[in-house]
Amino acid sequence: MGVPLWKSKTGVKNPGADWFGWMSAEWLAKAAAATGANEMLGFHFEYRGAPDVVRVAADRDEIMRFEHEYSHAYTCLTTPDEKFLYWNEQGNDYYLLCGSAAFLAVAHPISRDTAARMYFEAIAPVTRERTPGFERMLALWRRYAPDQDIDALDGQDE
Repeated sequence: MGVPLWKSKTGVKNPGADWFGWMSAEWLAKAAAATGANEMLGFHFEYRGAPDVVRVAADRDEIMRFEHEYSHAYTCLTTPDEKFLYWNEQGNDYYLLCGSAAFLAVAHPISRDTAARMYFEAIAPVTRERTPGFERMLALWRRYAPDQDIDALDGQDE
């Protein structure tokens, strides 16, 4: 395998805050199907634990079943050839989608501006108070979505 998608300079990455819900699972299922994947590899593990792998159908309900069953753990969905990657943090604070621009157009069909607004509303509604948690999530955004000028969002949330 080459460079992992989340480290790739050419792959597109979209961070999302909070848990991965039904709408996102439906979009991911459609995007996976568009890549030709009927099934995904589902990795799940706890902090410093060994990963277990299960097969997950590229279907909204199966994706949600997987996420619900392993909601206490880190989770990752991908294909054997890593056409895309979905990652969910153990605390369900954020998730990350990685893949081609065509994949993300289906898996997360919103503009980068809207994605940024949703992300920051979820982590610090209205006030954007600079707590350690906010700073951690801000660093994640800047790492995975450096092309989005989040400072331009200030004062435009209303």
